[in-house]
Amino acid sequence: MIVDAWSDKKYRDALLERGSDGISVTPAAAKLATDSVNSCGFNLQRAVVISEAELYAPPDGYQVQTDNEIVFVLPDQDRVRVQPSGTSLLQTAELLMATTPNGI
Repeated sequence: MIVDAWSDKKYRDALLERGSDGISVTPAAAKLATDSVNSCGFNLQRAVVISEAELYAPPDGYQVQTDNEIVFVLPDQDRVRVQPSGTSLLQTAELLMATTPNGI
């Protein structure tokens, strides 16, 4: 899901869609994230994808919207070269996600 979001702007924008308040994850974005994760053999109730900016937004960063929500942080696009030579995007995603404190 993270690799796809880096390489497909339309998909990334759909995962990061927010409500009119600019903060709330839309039902469509949560469904897309949940369906994407569950298509890999998982069975989550609700998954959402947030940006690093949302994670660190003042005053307290992103706040979960439901008790059963699992949050994935999409590492900033500028951390990744368009096509890393000799390194897969999946490994890059794993590394960057692992470096997010209290991350994913």
